Amino acid sequence: MVSKAKKGRLGAIVNPSQNNLQLLEEARRRLKERYGILNNWALVGEEFGIPGGTAHAVAHGREPKKPETRKALGLPELGQAPICPICNVVHTKSCRKSRYKYKDLFSTPVEVLLFQLQNRRSYN
Repeated sequence: MVSKAKKGRLGAIVNPSQNNLQLLEEARRRLKERYGILNNWALVGEEFGIPGGTAHAVAHGREPKKPETRKALGLPELGQAPICPICNVVHTKSCRKSRYKYKDLFSTPVEVLLFQLQNRRSYN
């Protein structure tokens, strides 16, 4: 089954199979392109239906959090949760695996050593 591409605001093509990062980079490119023409972030934001400060922040690296802003830029309304680099799981709070420090290499359990070697982390 082939998914259909939808047309968003200002001719943005929103393809559900496209990666969120690619969509965000495309939105940043469009914002910067419009700023190059208009030279005013407030006008750029008005054109996209978002505040000018938000348009500037998104164009310079910030990921929009509000669903309305994400939708106006042609992004999915919900962003992806970051995956913990230590244990490869999405957390609701901070990671607890990184809290415990072993005294030395020989007191570290084999499972922890194996995980640390596979993920290129130092033992201490």
